Amino acid sequence: MIDNEFLFSKIHFIKITDYNYINAGDNYCSPYLYFYDFFKDYSCISHCLSSVRYEQISPDDVVILGGGGLLHYNPWFNFNIAINKILSACNNVILWGAGFNCDFIDGKLKKIEPDIDFSRFRLYGIRDFNLENYNYVPCVSSVNPLLKKAYNTVPTEKCASMLHPLMKTKSLPGISDNLSHFNNINAIIKFISKYEVIITNSYHCALWSLLSNRKVVSPRSLKKGNKFNFLECPPSFVDDWNDEEQLRSCIEHSKNYPDFLENSIKNTLVFWEKVKEIIEEVIPIPNKCYESFYNQNMSAEYHWKFQKDLRLKK
Repeated sequence: MIDNEFLFSKIHFIKITDYNYINAGDNYCSPYLYFYDFFKDYSCISHCLSSVRYEQISPDDVVILGGGGLLHYNPWFNFNIAINKILSACNNVILWGAGFNCDFIDGKLKKIEPDIDFSRFRLYGIRDFNLENYNYVPCVSSVNPLLKKAYNTVPTEKCASMLHPLMKTKSLPGISDNLSHFNNINAIIKFISKYEVIITNSYHCALWSLLSNRKVVSPRSLKKGNKFNFLECPPSFVDDWNDEEQLRSCIEHSKNYPDFLENSIKNTLVFWEKVKEIIEEVIPIPNKCYESFYNQNMSAEYHWKFQKDLRLKK
């Protein structure tokens, strides 16, 4: 028998999971993707925040929560309830690059109950810059190497749009090129790299464009929510982007931020060192024992459910 008290220690990654794999922002905001060379030696389990397997989380595990707009978000399920339950289940919860996702009215966030006690996190950083004295850390996707490639690419065309498919606007006056952010990350950043200006109502398309040293134009109506109010480097806002004259004027006066990418990478790596310190303290001997055990059980569970569904259909 292996005498190892850390044999079943594990790291949990919890965020919003898009099971259709079409929402690029949700799909590419997990630290696991960008620091895989470190995490690959540990037992790692992924959860969707709306269906966390709480029974798998032990007090001495590590939970990494984020990124995405998880805080004070209640789309079909109150995410605050899940976050508080995770904080009760584990002593080492790290909130990494998640953000508030609620209305912003009269200069204040419209929060929902129950509130989240941030003192219970072992470490936290939110993606909302300069918000009410919360600790800030950029979205972890800022270290995606594709962004540096886009940054170094000279744009060949003036402007294009990247419109959120679930929002009302489907086209813009005078703008012929459009790419949905319901796409894969390679296509999105390659598209961004072609243009000097990106017009978008998508948070992550705006963020990735700004990090790529592109100018960004967004509708001012988005400032009714908190996301676009707390970008470290904000886009230019147009009052009515369906008015071609207003839109053209905003495009001409938009600005880029040449230092944004470098600073975001630097701040992310500083936060990453703190995360590593916690993991190496809690799990000093990396192993993948539990992950193998867990995956075998999950395979058996899915097989049983599939067979049960087949029997019910007969």
